[in-house]
Amino acid sequence: MAGNTTTGHAGGDATARILEWYSRLYSRRVDLVGDFAGSERFLVHGESLLLQCFSDRQLDFDPGYQLLHASYAVEKFLYGLVSRRCNFHIAFFDDDQDLCVPQGASPATREKYLLARAAIIRHLQVNLQTSHSDIEVNRFSSTSSDTFADYLRSTDIYFVLCHDGASVKDLRKRALLQKELDVLQDEEASLNDRQKTYKSSFRTLIYGFMQRGYSTALINGLEWQDTKVITTILEHSRKMDIVIPVSVILVLAIYEDLSITLYCLLFYSKTASYERFRRTNKQCHNFAGATVPANSNSDTEICRADPRDQS
Repeated sequence: MAGNTTTGHAGGDATARILEWYSRLYSRRVDLVGDFAGSERFLVHGESLLLQCFSDRQLDFDPGYQLLHASYAVEKFLYGLVSRRCNFHIAFFDDDQDLCVPQGASPATREKYLLARAAIIRHLQVNLQTSHSDIEVNRFSSTSSDTFADYLRSTDIYFVLCHDGASVKDLRKRALLQKELDVLQDEEASLNDRQKTYKSSFRTLIYGFMQRGYSTALINGLEWQDTKVITTILEHSRKMDIVIPVSVILVLAIYEDLSITLYCLLFYSKTASYERFRRTNKQCHNFAGATVPANSNSDTEICRADPRDQS
């Protein structure tokens, strides 16, 4: 009992120190291509990419299940990077898989997001290699795994594109449209706890990358401006002496049923609506081989929020 209490206090202290450290980080808004990275290769954190795209207000996972739209949102974001000549790899981490579930999602929809994650990873691994062989889509057990360490040693990575866990806009508005006021009051404390968990998890992740010497660019708040990719850059600090206990790292159950994933991919690839989506936007179809919703907005619709302005 005493040991657990000590570990809990150590974990809480480390989390508080990381959040304080993050609030004092030096940041600047730059063009990733023209002002910061140029042609240097960077790493896209897969769960951050999915969280950003799954947070699209037009995506319906409750009560619907717009897997096709979710796949398109991911493709469209990646196409925005490719069309601006960004050089990047993508890495997914099974221990972080629950971080792709939006903060405002109901617990009942968790499996929908995890199934979408599995389907999208498989889709990118199969189709992206044929159209863009220089973009690797890797999957690791965790950021602390030996295979990921070997990957970093063998691959020149300039920085990591990652989410920082800032609150997603319009969660309260969406909840008000769907729930009664008394239910909202009961869930407010739970939502606040989840937001704190996301912040501590993502910012601990950022701290871990910076301990390894990598700066971080925020995927939330990224904007497309003509040929520019504008986002916030967080420069790694010199003093990185916080010891992160295992209890601080968010370890989540691995969820994936490959047979269901393959079934979903086959089902969506054979529908008549899929053929209509293909004809709607050939650029994104050629990019990764699938899925363009007919009622989608311009590429500036995704990822507009400035996370540094949010608590």
